[in-house]
Amino acid sequence: MNIQTEHLEEDHLARLTVEVEPAQVQKAFEGAAKRLSAKANIPGFRKGKAPYSVVMRYFGTQGLLEESIESIADAAYKQALDETKISAYEAGSLDDIKLDEAEGEQTPKLKLVFTVPKQPDVILNDYRDLRLDYEAPQVTDAEVERAILSVRENRATIEPSVYPVQMGDKVKVVVKGTIQHKHSDYDLTDEQIESDQAAASHIDEEPINEDQEIILRTGADDDIMPGFSEQLVGMSSGETKEFTLEYPDDSEFDEWANHTAMLTATVSDVRSVNLPAFDDAFVALVTDGKIATVDEYRASLRTDLQAEVTRAYDTEYADEALSALTDDADMAYPEVMVGEYLDDIIKELSNNLRERGMSLEQFMGIEKLTLETLRSNYRDLAIRRLERSLALGKLVDMEKLTVNDDDVDSAINGMVANLGEQAETFRKLFDNDNSRTNIALDIIKDRALGRIVRIARGENPPLPVASGTLMLPNPDADESPAELAVGATEEAQAE
Repeated sequence: MNIQTEHLEEDHLARLTVEVEPAQVQKAFEGAAKRLSAKANIPGFRKGKAPYSVVMRYFGTQGLLEESIESIADAAYKQALDETKISAYEAGSLDDIKLDEAEGEQTPKLKLVFTVPKQPDVILNDYRDLRLDYEAPQVTDAEVERAILSVRENRATIEPSVYPVQMGDKVKVVVKGTIQHKHSDYDLTDEQIESDQAAASHIDEEPINEDQEIILRTGADDDIMPGFSEQLVGMSSGETKEFTLEYPDDSEFDEWANHTAMLTATVSDVRSVNLPAFDDAFVALVTDGKIATVDEYRASLRTDLQAEVTRAYDTEYADEALSALTDDADMAYPEVMVGEYLDDIIKELSNNLRERGMSLEQFMGIEKLTLETLRSNYRDLAIRRLERSLALGKLVDMEKLTVNDDDVDSAINGMVANLGEQAETFRKLFDNDNSRTNIALDIIKDRALGRIVRIARGENPPLPVASGTLMLPNPDADESPAELAVGATEEAQAE
């Protein structure tokens, strides 16, 4: 079989022009003639008894081709893929049928043109040279004391107060107004700077109309916004106050720099908060006697807080490492893969809207969006998810990471360990191929992220010795690596 192959690099497709062997065409036509003869009333012949030449004259070459093209194309497509060694991401399409009925030839010449989306190609380049600074934040004394204060507040007695508001009181307040953010030139795009509106104001405004119940505190981490609580000190229940909080571009509170809050606050209730003493007796109470002294409790709390901030930092670090891995990689993939990720994102959006009592159609109507526009809006996110997935999947392959049945069993044991009498009931829920595959995917994703973190930190981890059976698709196999998408929902919300 003569095959001409053209690689369409821009779309990561292959175009195969296949000249089908005359003997294959003839055999398919003869089978088609038998089927047509059995179904048709051909004058002078009982059904199924008309010879091939009669059926050919009765239905014509086109009729026999229409009856046989599916079987011819299927066989030709499979043989073409085998001979060209092209790995298809999904089934290709038959784009053209060229039939040449040369004079004197009993069997016409047949050419079929297929377009095949190819499996993605991913090259991670010098990924083991990837390095990112790693410096997990350390819990401060102030953060430990803040956590202790929160525990004490949970055990506090709260009583109505007849006195003006003071620090430490619990206050109900209605806050109205606007928060303005003045942009510097370097915060704006060239297009924004050139626009009359941006050039005139460089200001975004966000309206505020909220009911709050807060314990008045100082400090950016404890207050609604820096300096807000101080403005309420001295007010009485039922009193209203207007005030402005300004944060210059060199403000010590980075996230508030260049912001101005113009607010009206109405206090509706004031209560005094009587904190319990922080002593050994209090510590024994809140820890059920597991910790005896204030110093031990403070040290234990610091350890827990440090573990928490380290986990958060590690998650962010892993995400940055994966982004760096993705950005440094060379990859090519067919458009159909982007479409699949877009489908997932639109489905997520639809589910999120449904949870809030709105359909996707209602949302698009309110926002005046077509489905085409919506997909266009999310296209960059879909591409980012896809490329991160491909990079992580390739890393699994390059680093020879595997998952076996023992790993999955161990994960399931961990899931049900604290379920007591219900453990076996829940264990049965995981006793199917689909659940075990999903668990394996989660395990391998965690291992891949852990591996890229170790590489980025310069630990140069050795390649593992493969053991057991790999239980998930990889980017070079026939299956799609879409299951390796990282943080899909979180990214959709964040971006």
